[in-house]
Amino acid sequence: MSKTDDRSGQANERNGEAAGNPASFWRSHRREALLLTLLPLILYIASVNFAFVLDDKIVIQENRFVQEGIHGIGKILATGNLAGYIGEQPNLVAGSRYRPLSMLSFALEYEAYGLKPAMSHLINVLLYVVTVLVLFRFFAAYIPGDEDQPWYFRLPFVAALLFALHPLHSEVVANIKGRDEILALLFALATLLLTYRYLQSEKSAWLALSGLVFLLALLAKENAITFLAVAPVTALVFTKARARTLAIAMIPLAISTLVFLLMRYQAVGFLLLGGGEPSEQLMNNPFLEASTAEKYGTILYTWGLYLKLLFFPHPLTHDYYPYQIPLIQLADVRAIVPLILYLAMAVFALLKICRGNVAAWSVLFFLATFSIVSNLLFPIGTFMNERFMYMPSVGFCLFLAWILTHKLPAWLGAKPNLSRLIPLALAAVFALGFSFKTFARVPDWKDDMSLNRAGVEVSTGSARIHCFMGYSLYEAALEEPDETRKRELLDEAAFYLDRSLEIFPAYPEALNVYAGVLSSRYMLDGDIDALLAGFFEILTRNKPLQFDEFLSWLNAQGQHREELANFYVRVGYEYYFQQLKNEAEAERYLGFGYRVAPDHPRLLEALGKFWLERQDGDGELQARRKAYLALKYAQEGIALGSTGGRFHEIAAGAYEKLGDPKNADLMRQQASQPDSP
Repeated sequence: MSKTDDRSGQANERNGEAAGNPASFWRSHRREALLLTLLPLILYIASVNFAFVLDDKIVIQENRFVQEGIHGIGKILATGNLAGYIGEQPNLVAGSRYRPLSMLSFALEYEAYGLKPAMSHLINVLLYVVTVLVLFRFFAAYIPGDEDQPWYFRLPFVAALLFALHPLHSEVVANIKGRDEILALLFALATLLLTYRYLQSEKSAWLALSGLVFLLALLAKENAITFLAVAPVTALVFTKARARTLAIAMIPLAISTLVFLLMRYQAVGFLLLGGGEPSEQLMNNPFLEASTAEKYGTILYTWGLYLKLLFFPHPLTHDYYPYQIPLIQLADVRAIVPLILYLAMAVFALLKICRGNVAAWSVLFFLATFSIVSNLLFPIGTFMNERFMYMPSVGFCLFLAWILTHKLPAWLGAKPNLSRLIPLALAAVFALGFSFKTFARVPDWKDDMSLNRAGVEVSTGSARIHCFMGYSLYEAALEEPDETRKRELLDEAAFYLDRSLEIFPAYPEALNVYAGVLSSRYMLDGDIDALLAGFFEILTRNKPLQFDEFLSWLNAQGQHREELANFYVRVGYEYYFQQLKNEAEAERYLGFGYRVAPDHPRLLEALGKFWLERQDGDGELQARRKAYLALKYAQEGIALGSTGGRFHEIAAGAYEKLGDPKNADLMRQQASQPDSP
């Protein structure tokens, strides 16, 4: 097609818009539309063969509201994202999370065909393709390309192409849970297009539709709220709308925001992400152990990493949890340089903002959409995540495309041959580099094992990914029938769990998985001493919530009474009672021991001493109860015929507390005899 034909096509496009006929745009840009459809399909179509991974368990596989299908819609709208998985209204991250739209789509999928990850992956890919096309339409509407450039090197197409290929999007598209990001951006961009149509025609239908679509964007994910700033800036920079018309265009967006905030408050009890108390769990509050200077120094450091990954997306990982990102001081050069860069970006955008300035708008778009996930305004529950760049990357891709298609040719204008060749070559380098990296990254999301293996190679400082890798191997070991291979899997799981606990010694999830690995090893080799030594180490580090289930299982085996009795004395009496002064936990574990070995002398002695020496509880009734229990266990020990007078001494102390000095003296006399029966 000639340049004349291209100009004619753009003219037809504008006429079609005025007539309310958007089909004319796609007829004029069918080549661009075809490429922008095929390329992301080629890159991501392999994901239809992938399983559910990572947080898919929370929002789909084990979410009971989703698995109620259409009957769960009301519950999804009325609660936070985790309620259907955990069974209560949790507040693991400050402000909770309310993103019902993607979960509604999962519920409808479940209603239609049950749990089929292939279909869910396909829907993600198709939604991504639609987003790329809407993005191209948005760029073309607000930022017409240079008609002197060939169609494949015009700004709207190059920007949309870079977005379609960018490897940072692989997590969003290849992980089904990423649908919240896709829907939020898709509907937010659609809101801008509908606002553009209203500003052109001033028809109220476009106004009402923009409000409805923006509400969908907000219900997809909270970060769409930043478009309250993006929308008016976009209209001011790229249209000639009158102030009154622009103000009217913002009204439905404001109403939708109010509706969303009220819905969010009713569901989770907070208007914004920053509400509520910070989590006391390190994996949900990565700055828990950081000073103020370390917190903000580390935040600025991650800002620099985001910029690096936008330009050079390697290596990629889904896990930036403690301490993959090290805590650094605010005065560290790794914090100072990003601060200078972001301040320079803000100053540049504010000074250069004017009608038609693509670069300034791109920077403002990036800063606005990044602000809500930057950790500066709200805690996001992790140091950083690549998926948080999904929406801000729109601004980056447009800025990079502007450099390649406009600024660089202008700089090289004195050399006509180079002014075309060098920008094209650089654009090809970015496009091919992004494509190859995305193509290589997508298979990592095949299943939990492949994702975790890819993660531990990159996130060498993360306790979380090493725990997850250990868990994947532990699960594989449980399913493995061959004992030799099972041992290999358990040994490998222990290797990653050891690394996880080196990073975070009190990590309860890693300790819990380690208990499972120890139990499986015991089932193979019967080494009770190794099992109990490992269990004691787990307890003394940070007892995980599920740990008592392992002990109940071990008791139920009906073996190793001697070893178990000594273990419970060590745990209950020596560790919890004598060392930690935790009388409730001491009672629990001594009780575990009594149930498995009620006639063990050392255990009975520990129980007698425990009740005799215990200090909690008030009043005479409680004191007498403890004395009677001490006497009970002492008498059971005496009945065993033990020597040494240990149980007689306990009995004497109990009688004394019960106000019976006669029996107390009798017990002491028997205790002093060398061979007390």
